[in-house]
Amino acid sequence: MICSLCLSVCCHSSTATVCVDVKMELTLLCVLSLFLLNTNVYGNDAVSYRVSVTKQPSWTQTFSGESITLTCEIDGVSYRVSVTKQPSWTQTFSGERITLTCEIHGGGDAQWEYEWRTSSSNQPDDKTGKVLMIRADESHSGDYYCMGRRNHESTQWSDVITLTVTSEPPKPRLTAGPSTISVGGSVTLSCSVDGSDGWKYEWFRWTSNRWTPAADGDNREIRVTRGGKYTCVGRRGEPAVYTYNSDDVTIEITYSNSASVSLQLDWTQVIRGQITVRCEIQGGGDTQWVYDWETTSGQTITHRTDTNYWTVSAFSSGGYRCRGTNRQDPYSSTRWSEAAALTVSAAVLTLDPSRSRYFTGESVTFTCDMKDGKHTEWETRLIKDGVEIASYSGYRIKALSTGDSGRYQCFRVHRKTNHIKTSGTIDLTVSGESSLT
Repeated sequence: MICSLCLSVCCHSSTATVCVDVKMELTLLCVLSLFLLNTNVYGNDAVSYRVSVTKQPSWTQTFSGESITLTCEIDGVSYRVSVTKQPSWTQTFSGERITLTCEIHGGGDAQWEYEWRTSSSNQPDDKTGKVLMIRADESHSGDYYCMGRRNHESTQWSDVITLTVTSEPPKPRLTAGPSTISVGGSVTLSCSVDGSDGWKYEWFRWTSNRWTPAADGDNREIRVTRGGKYTCVGRRGEPAVYTYNSDDVTIEITYSNSASVSLQLDWTQVIRGQITVRCEIQGGGDTQWVYDWETTSGQTITHRTDTNYWTVSAFSSGGYRCRGTNRQDPYSSTRWSEAAALTVSAAVLTLDPSRSRYFTGESVTFTCDMKDGKHTEWETRLIKDGVEIASYSGYRIKALSTGDSGRYQCFRVHRKTNHIKTSGTIDLTVSGESSLT
């Protein structure tokens, strides 16, 4: 067939330009063929593109014998490429298994060849697969991105995904509220890893000098009714990666029994510098108790005894309180008693006459803090070399002998207020000769 008008038709895509000379009568067929060509090359995927035809020269009229060029342009033939990470946790820790997948959206079912690039110091053995399997450690930290190729086309590079691997496992946070509950009550314990997800939690209670499981399942929260020391640990992934143990919390069970504390100011102890603190538990029944003590004499001190009394110093002011703890369950106790206060202050021992040396036959009077008065509720003891010699102030030795030489001290006690006064010591020396001879 003779062609009255010859056309040069070019088809441009993202990867190729095709130019053919066709007859005018076949122009429409040629354009349709280009559409079919595009379909055959790129498949039936959901890919967005635009087709346009331009004419050169762009005269509005064309006359027989003129040569013109029609250009068929196909724009936007591209694929969106992304890297997905599974599991999609925001933090990655050493030992976890991570899968990176190169996804070509709209790429159809045809076989793609893949290329990976990474800034990590640990380069993958195979950079051509769709999937990268990583057993993570710090050397895998870096940026990862990929692209795909098939036939005579290739995708753009994907956006970068950054993998940061932390070598140290996290430490979960264990919270409880409140930490003290009544008998028959319960409390909720909560375990969490801040800034990290995907964890399941295991719970433990300190029993017989070891940690034993405290709950079934993998709950973030548990409800407990028993006293004790609790901790939690998180795990995730397969194979599992574990967190450190959380700091432990102690849950205490409080009995309704009341405790009371009293101070026993016994003279045989006081003159030795001691007193007895006693703890009584109301309605204690047959429970076998051990006794916890707390004092603020100078500094807070805690102490435990098998008996309900505790011997302490008579020379230090401070408060004392107690509670009973079940001998079979060290986390079950009464409430603390109200504190009983011991007050210690100085007494003044004076000798009349006051001299540095005495002689046999002379008299001397011992006075202990008479500013309190003779007939108050204060009790007095005069001590010589640690032995009581008088139970009142104003004690007088009418005729001294050498046997009266020694170290003297006085004590005063006010029982209603638990107040002890202690004087300093005075050394008395009695010579056998009178100062007048």
